[in-house]
Parts: sequence; C-alpha cells; structure tokens
Amino acid sequence: MHRNRSSLGSWLRLRLWLAPFVAAVTMEVAAAQNDPDEVLATGGHTLDFAYSNDGTEVAAFVVPGATQDEIVVQSRTTQGGAWTQLYRGKLGLLNRIVDLSVALADDFPGSAGDDMVFLGVHGVWRSGGGELGFTGLLSGSYRNAWPAATCAEILPEGGASYARPWPGMKLSCAIVPLIGARSTDYAVAVAFKFPLFTSDSIQLAYSRDHGRSVERSRIVAGPLGECIDAVGRFGWPCVIGDSTNREVVVSFDQEDLGQIVLANAEAIAHVDGSTRLAINWVTPDQNGGREHRGTLGRFDGEINLVCLFGDANSNQGYRMTWFYGSTLAGFREVFDFNGISMFQGDRAVTPPDIDIRGSDARIAALCITDTGGKTPGVGVIAWESSRLGEERLRVQVSDGALSFADPPRAKVAIAPRGSPYRAYSYGFCAYGSQPGKVCIDP
Repeated sequence: MHRNRSSLGSWLRLRLWLAPFVAAVTMEVAAAQNDPDEVLATGGHTLDFAYSNDGTEVAAFVVPGATQDEIVVQSRTTQGGAWTQLYRGKLGLLNRIVDLSVALADDFPGSAGDDMVFLGVHGVWRSGGGELGFTGLLSGSYRNAWPAATCAEILPEGGASYARPWPGMKLSCAIVPLIGARSTDYAVAVAFKFPLFTSDSIQLAYSRDHGRSVERSRIVAGPLGECIDAVGRFGWPCVIGDSTNREVVVSFDQEDLGQIVLANAEAIAHVDGSTRLAINWVTPDQNGGREHRGTLGRFDGEINLVCLFGDANSNQGYRMTWFYGSTLAGFREVFDFNGISMFQGDRAVTPPDIDIRGSDARIAALCITDTGGKTPGVGVIAWESSRLGEERLRVQVSDGALSFADPPRAKVAIAPRGSPYRAYSYGFCAYGSQPGKVCIDP
C-alpha cells in the first residue's frame, strides 16, 4: 500500500529533468556494502558509533557485569583496522546502563581541535532497596586512553531530581554550533524523556564547557514546556545541531496524537536562554498516519527524518517512511521517480537509523526477513541511495542470527566529507538488552 503522494506532484516534477541521468537500479544489488560482520564483543549490547572529521571511527557499547555494567569506548583510524581501547569501566554507582548516544564535534569551524567524544548515558542505580533512573554526559578524547571517566550528571527540570526507571528510557546526544560574530565554539546537547508528575516530558540540557558540567535542563514538551505546555504522552527524542542554519533541532513523539513533532531555535540564543524552541513542523496524518520513533539526520542545512508509521502487523513489524527538507522550506516525503516508497515491502521491528554526508544517504533498520517459522526471522537491512532517494540499493548486512524477542536497534554512520577515505559502517547487536554479539559491518 503506497502512501498518499498527491502533495508531492510538483516536487517530483521539479526533479524529472534529472531522470535521464539516473541509472535504473533494482532493489537487490550485489555491489551494495555487505562485508563479513566484525565482532567487537561477544557479550555486550547497546552499540553506538560515529566518524570524526579525520576519518577516525569511535564506537561505544555496554558490557553487562554481575553487579555493575561497564562502558567500552574505542577508536580506530583506518577502515577495518585495529581498535584502540579508550576506556572500559563502570560509571559511579550505576548498576545498569540502558542507553548510549555518541556525538563527535565536526562539520563546523573550531569544533575538531579538541578531539572530543561525548556520550549521553541513561542508567539505573539502586537506592534504599529500589531503583532510580540516571541521565549523564560522559566525555573524553577519541585519540588517547582515558585515565578515568568524566561524567557530568544531568538533572531534569520541573519536579523531583530522580524517578524510578521509566518506560522508554531513550536519549540523544549532539553537537550544537555556537557560530556568531564573536564565537566559533560549540555546545553539547542531550535530549531525553523524563516522567513529570502525571505526564511524560521531553527535556533538553546543554554543556557549554565541552562536557565538564551540564546546565539544568529545559522542558521541551510536557507541563511548562517550551513547545507544548500540556500533560501528555511524549517519547523518543532526537536532537541535532545544524551549522549551516545555526540552529538546534529537536524531534519527539507526541503519542496521544500519533505524530512526530519537530521544533527548532537559533542555537546561540537557545543555549544562552534568550529564546525558546518553537514547533516548526509535524508529520502528516496520511493513509493511517501514526508516525513514531523518528531519527534525524542532517547535512548542509538539509534535515532528514526516518521513522515508523501505521500499526504493527501480526509479526510486530511496522512500515517505514522518510521525510526530507529544512526548517525554512518545509518537509516532503521521499519517493523514487515512480512514486514508490524507499522501503517497499519491508517491515521494521525497531526504529530505523539514518546518516547523510554529501550526496550519500544511508539508512538501516532491523526488519523481518523470514515469516516461515513460529518466530519470525529478523536481520539488519540497509538502504543506500542519494540523499533524495535516487539510485537506490538494498542489502541485508547482518550475517548471524539476531533476536526477535529482544530486538536491537540498527545503527549507521558515514565518514564526514574531507576525511582521508570515504567510509560508512552499519552496527548492530544480537540482542536489545541482553548480552550477545556486538557487530559492525565495516
């Protein structure tokens, strides 16, 4: 079933002049990347990774322990080369580490000189016979081993400083450019979900000293929120910093209405507190709607959003869609020249991931690949195309068995423009929260 694309007629017609120059490519192409899986750990979970400006690949994941989980952070300077372990250890009194989000300072002036990697961290620690949730920002060099972990605690706004572990503990970490007449610096942003009285909230916190400390959070959505000041169900935050338009952009699920909300603000003004985030766009309610679990990608002033939509089928798989545009020009759904969805026929079990660099778009998701047994088979499917969806390739990049009962999230990253080599990698784990193989398809 195709989504309603009548609003895209003019958009597609504007691009038709390119058609003679675009080669027809089928969905199954052997030339797409599918290297043997590289195993980073045999007993880990919750992988995230990114590329620096100079092509250094930085990966982080969790290794469960008997009483406390450990975080592993490592890097390498050549594609498929040996890894250097930067840090492996516990984080204070945290017993369980639930989510990680990696960010590297790149893509704008003054950002790469300190060689820093930042990790947003969601965890759980025991207190008084119960458990409490924790949010923090871990930081260190991606070139040299860390003598110890530097982790700044992030305190929520609007209620108690701590809460029992909440459903949907997911966060997003990003570099936000502070480019102006007197500044070529950056801030580090962490967006996260937090329970607030009888409501959910989406909150955003900044570090202006490159990870040494974090200012108290601002409420984006929920009671006293900058964008939505109301009780409601919110979740799945994602944040990016756009150096071209000098803005911070946040997306999140507004679950009561079945839509994804995208908000933005001028970066320097929002970091210093002189302006508020405002809603820029919401996903359209088309052909069943209910877009949710979106991930943002950005390059050169353009923003991409991939997400799930609709209701799950009998195998708990969702359809996916892809939006492209900017906060200045608006957003449109991406189709090929025949008006066909990028993800024709595929059903995702966990949310897709996206990265955009130059003219390249890479998307990955854990999808249902076999419906013949009692339990569906799943694998990581990658879609490789231009950033407008043309020249489309599709390939399964995971080699081994992955869990349907405890499904992981797929990850993708592309080396930035100007690095010594063009590279991109897909990452995944065997399980979502239980220990298993942690893999990268380099």
